[in-house]
Amino acid sequence: MTSWPPGAAPPRLFYRLTGLGLSLEVALAGPRNWAVEHMAEIDHANEAADQELDEG
Repeated sequence: MTSWPPGAAPPRLFYRLTGLGLSLEVALAGPRNWAVEHMAEIDHANEAADQELDEG
């Protein structure tokens, strides 16, 4: 990852993946696709876990 300040006020910082970081795109496609396909189940599980903590 590279970063650089653009010289703006207020200060901001931009990030860009390097070639090495971009090479992870194929490797991460499987987990990303799985997460997208199971988002409703993931949300439900997170809500259930939050409720358990609240009821603690």
